[in-house]
Amino acid sequence: LGASFPFSERSVFFVNFGDYVQFPLFDFLYSGLENVNLRDGVNVLRGNPDLLAEKTRAWEVSLRYELSEDIVGSATYFRKETTDQIDSKTFVPSNSRIAGDYGFSEYVNNPTASARGFEFLLSRPRGAVRGNLLYALMRTEGLSEYGDQGLNLAQWGFPVASTPFPLSWDQRHTLKADITLELPDGLQFDFVWQFHSGRPYTFYPSEDGFTADDPERPFIPNNRRMDDYSLLNLKVRRPLPMWWGVGLTAYIDARNVTDARNVRWVDSSGRVGG
Repeated sequence: LGASFPFSERSVFFVNFGDYVQFPLFDFLYSGLENVNLRDGVNVLRGNPDLLAEKTRAWEVSLRYELSEDIVGSATYFRKETTDQIDSKTFVPSNSRIAGDYGFSEYVNNPTASARGFEFLLSRPRGAVRGNLLYALMRTEGLSEYGDQGLNLAQWGFPVASTPFPLSWDQRHTLKADITLELPDGLQFDFVWQFHSGRPYTFYPSEDGFTADDPERPFIPNNRRMDDYSLLNLKVRRPLPMWWGVGLTAYIDARNVTDARNVRWVDSSGRVGG
């Protein structure tokens, strides 16, 4: 449900609200239900035909304002709440004839997640200097990141998180600039700059990858953040005089102009992996 209406000749107010439903994959519903395979250890994770659909409630409020004849600004607040997300949970069987003495894992509806933030945009669609400048502030938290996380944590002997933690795509600060500059003689510069603060990772140091350096250290998912990310691309182009009736354009396409060494991922000991 959405609505928009003008505040004045220069401003527009917009609001949007939605309820969304996402049904579980068939693998989450029906995989590994054979008791024989469960007892023989072929499958340790079984589906759950009683899973509920994931439900998301999202809304946003935005104000768009014409600052001048060439510049438009907008501010947006957004929020999304998701319930009945799918994760895996380990159970001890009440009937040992089904699963022996080893227990089993089953998909369940228990984690929740939320995302909220602000977005500010300045846009100049025409003129010798044109482009967009965007800043976003966002926080994304939840109890699980994917369907098998509960099982994976249990296999490694780690406790399942009981309080929301930053999810791996929690990009707190984001800044994007896309600027085009036109000069005489058809010379044109295009700048594209992307910056965002570091995404989280789980810091739990271990020399061999199995044994924690400090066994007393509490396990908290995504308790550290990687370094900031910055990428600047530049393209310069200029049309050349006609040559034998053929139009040519000379251009320079430069990627990562500042030669930034952006971190792709970090292991649990804090070592940069790429």
